[in-house]
Formats: sequence, C-alpha cells, structure tokens
Amino acid sequence: LCSCINNKCQAVYNEKFDSAVIDIKKKIIDNPDDPRYYFLLGSTYYWKTLFNYDDNITNENMFLESFDKCIELTSQKVTVEPNNPWLHFIIGASYGYKGLFYRSKEETFSAVKFGSKAIAHLHKIGETDPALLIDSYYGLGIYNYYAGNAGFFIRLLLPVFFETADPDKGLRLLKISSEKGTLTNTEAQFMLANI
Repeated sequence: LCSCINNKCQAVYNEKFDSAVIDIKKKIIDNPDDPRYYFLLGSTYYWKTLFNYDDNITNENMFLESFDKCIELTSQKVTVEPNNPWLHFIIGASYGYKGLFYRSKEETFSAVKFGSKAIAHLHKIGETDPALLIDSYYGLGIYNYYAGNAGFFIRLLLPVFFETADPDKGLRLLKISSEKGTLTNTEAQFMLANI
C-alpha cells in the first residue's frame, strides 16, 4: 500500500493521472476487498476531474463509483471494528471528497450533506491516534470553512440537519493540517491557497 500511495502521489502531483490509475487498478485486481485502493482510485479521479482532463463524465462516474465502493467495503469493516480510527478516517475522507466534488458543481446542499457525513466519522478518530487526528483536521477544516460560509438557508439548516460549522475554526484546522499533517499537508496547503 505504501508504494502505491507514493506512486499515486508522485503521479498526481506531476499530473500523470493515467499512470496512477493504471497502478491502482492493478492493486485492486490483487486486493478486490481492500477499500484503501478504491479510496486512492477515487481521489485520483477527483484530481483528474478537477483539472479537467480528458472525458470528465467518465472521470466523474469513476470517481463516484470508486468512493461508493470504498464506503461500502469500509462500512462492512466498521461493523467488526467500530473503534478502528483508520476505518473512520477512510470513510470520512471518502464522504469528504464527495462533498468537495458537489461543491465544485455548486450543489451546496449535497456538498454539505456529504461533508457532514464526513465529519461525523472524522470526529470518531478522537485521541486514539494523534497523528491521524491532525490529518483529519483537513476534512474538518474544509467543512467548517465552506459550510460556515454557505448561503443563509443552508446555514439555517446546519444545526437542525447537519453538523454546525465555524469558518474561523475551519481556517485554523486547515493551517494545522498544512503544517503538521503527514497525509494531508499538501492538499491542505492547496486548499488554503485557493481560499
């Protein structure tokens, strides 16, 4: 998994998305029930879609299918290991990517819905894994910043249907993730630069 993550990151950061997809799909063939590879595949398609490469409809469909499969497989594992912080991180990050996807489509309600599902899982990480908790600040920061800056109607719905959000807290969490995160620091830096 580590070599696959390193290869994926190098390929994505150098905009060699097809190379990353090929590498990850080979791993999925060997590990069809491992949700982590579907997560890597989905995140690669997210970045590929974000930068408008090739056929975006195909990329978007692959993005959604990969994360749906990841969430399905990880949810099965959570029933057996409900206190495993990594499982909650993977599910939370998967929902978070879906939230970011719908945000890019300007579908704010769907973005907040998936973002809220993400942070519900990220909050379950708690203090069991301090390093992973720092990395979870990326997702928590994004949700707080964007949901907290959503339109009035969405902000009105937050305390009733979703997790509440504070944009200032979001910026603080993103800054911590960008400086101290081990998995999310680069993406947090990218997000802060966009903000």
